[in-house]
Amino acid sequence: MIICSIAIALDPYEEQNHFNDLYKVNFKFPSLVTKQNMTKLDAVILTTGKDIRAFERGLISGLKYLVDVDIFYIVAPKAQELEENMKKKWKILLTSKMEKYDLSKCCPDCASCANLQQMSACTSLSAPEQANITKYCHDFNNQTTRVKFIDEKIFQITFENVADVMLNTVQQAGTYPLENGKSPFEAHMYGHLFWFYQQVVKLYAGKVLGLRDYVLLDSDIIWFRKVSFIAAIHSNYTAYYYATSRQYQAAYISSSTRIPGIAYYKETDKSKNHRSGVVHHIVMSKTVLDHLFTDSSVHHGGLPFWQVMLNESAREMTCMPHKRGICGGGSTLSEYELYFNYARVKYPHTVVIRPLWWSNGPAPGLLFHPPSDKLVSDGKRDCWLGHRQADIDEAFDKQIAADRLQGYDYIAYHSYAKRRYTEIQWDDIDVLCLNMPQPVNSTCSWRGFEELVVKNRTASDYFQHCNCYMALNQQ
Repeated sequence: MIICSIAIALDPYEEQNHFNDLYKVNFKFPSLVTKQNMTKLDAVILTTGKDIRAFERGLISGLKYLVDVDIFYIVAPKAQELEENMKKKWKILLTSKMEKYDLSKCCPDCASCANLQQMSACTSLSAPEQANITKYCHDFNNQTTRVKFIDEKIFQITFENVADVMLNTVQQAGTYPLENGKSPFEAHMYGHLFWFYQQVVKLYAGKVLGLRDYVLLDSDIIWFRKVSFIAAIHSNYTAYYYATSRQYQAAYISSSTRIPGIAYYKETDKSKNHRSGVVHHIVMSKTVLDHLFTDSSVHHGGLPFWQVMLNESAREMTCMPHKRGICGGGSTLSEYELYFNYARVKYPHTVVIRPLWWSNGPAPGLLFHPPSDKLVSDGKRDCWLGHRQADIDEAFDKQIAADRLQGYDYIAYHSYAKRRYTEIQWDDIDVLCLNMPQPVNSTCSWRGFEELVVKNRTASDYFQHCNCYMALNQQ
């Protein structure tokens, strides 16, 4: 979620049974983790090439701000290559920071942080310089000991497995006409196999990696504040914090109830406003997840859970065969909505709703650029300025700095987002914005700040309360 290549060897009898047996409900998975600190969680992140800019920054932010997360497991198709690239970048960053100090008199190999105790006691350095070096090495050691790269091949599921299950489901139903890859269903499914594949991998990550409870993190999240996930540890269960959104996707709701065979959770608070679990991260309890697997399998005649997931997703996508289109825009399965609804219905004592300041977008390289003299919503596409390839990193870092100053807990910088769109549940916005004034003489943009007449105003003051204004005025 020392960087090392982790050698993973399944027992011979497990290898010969291969994929189907690996995903049987009662199969005993090989454990890569012998013991998990129950006051800490581990994190699992699946990477995609399109999110690499956000991923690199988001991983560093997670190490810094997710206070009860221990190990970050990064699941990637080319894990060794990604590991080597990340190690190289971390080493270059450390070296560039160390070059500011004359450490030649202190130790022979200071740039590696191997002699941190000797460096921090170096008499040629001032106390602030020693503190800086200690911080640099602490960050570097976190990166090299708390991040483990895992090749996705150990999950033994392939895109072909996903396609076969979904096609067979529709074919056996016999109501939706398949056309050798040319029907709307087939075209969408083949174009989005990774979408369905990664949802299976995320839900099986705990079993395959030998984890107990873990937090799933989308690879495009960047964190700005210290965030904890553990709400309370009891003798027989742990309660976790969950952020929510107001996203309402009927297809997600349908599949998340049909898979385990339960009703959708009915809100009990006064507002009755819908709460979704789609917030780009979620804590998964092993106990809850095990029962979700078992209940779903039993409800569907003993089918393995992964097949149930894909079956119901395919059925939902072909819900109107007479129109020969696809339902739900093709988005018919959400691992977040599935787990969140099941936990609230069957294990409500494990779920503690906790609002966080978060939002979606924009994509890396887009910078909020409204009129320099006017405060407008960041939900408008025409207020975001794109940048050429060579300038994307600089623009991205600039927008990240603005979002941090606004007071967000995290942002999911989706590569497809052309603007910002906030989906915090309305009741949560009321709580988060309570007694918060509107931004004063601010456009909530670097453009406005840089063109300020009053030059002694700080950026922190200029961006203050902007997140609340944007959430209340989203268009």
